[in-house]
Amino acid sequence: LKARITRRLELRFAEPPPPDAFAGLPGVAAVERAGERVTLTLTGPADAAVKAAARHPVLTITSHEPDLDEVFLELIGADGRDAP
Repeated sequence: LKARITRRLELRFAEPPPPDAFAGLPGVAAVERAGERVTLTLTGPADAAVKAAARHPVLTITSHEPDLDEVFLELIGADGRDAP
């Protein structure tokens, strides 16, 4: 059940990492970039993402775990039916 829940990992770097720094990593479903900030949507273990981040000067890492309402909506779907 925990494996189905998405989490967000927000990273702030000393300088923007290369555009492909997080491309194709296992467990990373989406990458959002805004200058020195990169937000990753994780659907699996964070290991590959953390190791990729460590190749660049990291200033901060913030993990956003979903609250109970977000978990509920993700598991049953916003329309009340089971999510795929």
